[in-house]
Amino acid sequence: MAVVLNKKALTDADILRVIALSGLELPDDDRAKIKPGSYKINETFAAEIKGEIRVGADGTQEVVAKADVWALLALALNKLNTVTVEHLLKEYFDGAAKAAAAELKKRTAKAIRKLKGATKSKVRGKVTKDLEVRWA
Repeated sequence: MAVVLNKKALTDADILRVIALSGLELPDDDRAKIKPGSYKINETFAAEIKGEIRVGADGTQEVVAKADVWALLALALNKLNTVTVEHLLKEYFDGAAKAAAAELKKRTAKAIRKLKGATKSKVRGKVTKDLEVRWA
């Protein structure tokens, strides 16, 4: 979804209004009333917005290259015999994988970081909202 703001310089209050309105979610029953399609809109409206907007500090994030999970799984399974593969699949379908997944993700990320390194990128601070919006 693209939203274009007019070219005037936005005040801090304008920016907070945009943040407040950008995250509105409709209840499912209201959303269901709108059928798929494209709609033109040209509206001027007033709304009362009360609550709190929290903006976190900007920082850096270290991003580790991600492995192609299916290719990695195929490589691992090809190194095992048929009985072991069948045993792994049985454990998976019995629900054992969830417990091991978090630890495996950490170990995999650590191994990838060691082999490929990590990329640092600047990230904006997280914006969270606890708002009530009333149409005037």
